[in-house]
Amino acid sequence: MMCADCHKKTEMHGVGKAYKSKQEVKERPQCLSCHQKRKDQVAHDIHKDKVSCQGCHASSQYRQCYSCHTDTGSTAKPDFILGLNPRDMKTLTTLRVIPTIKTTFQKAGIKMENFDALPNYWNSAVHNIKKRTARTRSCDSCHAAKEGFLKKETLLRDGSKANEKLIYNIKPINK
Repeated sequence: MMCADCHKKTEMHGVGKAYKSKQEVKERPQCLSCHQKRKDQVAHDIHKDKVSCQGCHASSQYRQCYSCHTDTGSTAKPDFILGLNPRDMKTLTTLRVIPTIKTTFQKAGIKMENFDALPNYWNSAVHNIKKRTARTRSCDSCHAAKEGFLKKETLLRDGSKANEKLIYNIKPINK
């Protein structure tokens, strides 16, 4: 697929209105605009309004920056992170790291006194969507192996205390 398959021309060039974030754009692409959830898919019924489409259908890892703004140089690596969406706290989704720590802008005289109020991880609609992934092939990849989930031990070192609220402890399923 190409960008224009989902994004309209006006999204590429704008309509003259400045938005604070992409979440304000009501006409932004949504998976369900083209793809109806299949009624014969039990997983879709079970996960409806609980897991974002990309939570299951992101085909691979994507570049995460871990130390670009933490005063330790620049480190990026492929990674896949699932956690609660900080914008609604009810939906499991893919997350991206915003690599800052409380002292990131200290040299510029910025104290970031409310640093712990917002997390370092934000929902991100990944652009590597695929119909079949490890998560769509087997419930065990999430419910048994717990692959890709944000965990206390994988949180950004010296990151915001709000990060811990995004950890989702997935429950095992009875088969």
